[in-house]
Amino acid sequence: MDAFVIQGASRAEVVQYLGEGCHYFERGAGSGVVRLGSTPPASLFRWARPRKLMEQYPRAVHHTTFWTQTWAFFDNQDRIRAYFFDSQ
Repeated sequence: MDAFVIQGASRAEVVQYLGEGCHYFERGAGSGVVRLGSTPPASLFRWARPRKLMEQYPRAVHHTTFWTQTWAFFDNQDRIRAYFFDSQ
């Protein structure tokens, strides 16, 4: 993921790398974060860093497996600018 951030990879490239099961989030016109018209569960933001990055960047992709989760954060041009990876 570091290489994607350095090159400013597109969301499509990151999603292709992460594989199936990605969820897309975008700050809505109103307050908060929306995913396909709904608010994501608060449990997705239990870590301070992804919460802060979601406030900083307008778009995010969340990918989870049984053991890990990855958040990728994108600017207005859908270029990755940061990510968060953790075990669960």
